Amino acid sequence: MARIRRSSTDLITGIHGEDPAKLYAELCEAVEDVIHHFESEKRALPPARVRSLRPGGGGGLREDVRELHQHIDFVHRDLLEAIGRFHEKVIEAIQVIATVVEDLRSRVEILERKVS
Repeated sequence: MARIRRSSTDLITGIHGEDPAKLYAELCEAVEDVIHHFESEKRALPPARVRSLRPGGGGGLREDVRELHQHIDFVHRDLLEAIGRFHEKVIEAIQVIATVVEDLRSRVEILERKVS
């Protein structure tokens, strides 16, 4: 069975047990209890906080977010380069098509002159 520890204030300091499904269910209940308690006293809920799950708690969330932003920057840069290369290929293809169309027009004009 999960054990719920509460501090002398309104905060839950820990939920412990072996069965993850029961722990989650009891955590949800505890959170609902706290929300109802704060609402009954017409108090605002405390601001949300995230604690690092890394051993030692060394600002892991901030580091994770920084790494995520770096990854997004690399992906963004790669996409811009890929779009640039694609754009260059499209321009080359358009130039080839324009050359072929111009050549065909010239041939049509030559044939029209021969026919007339």
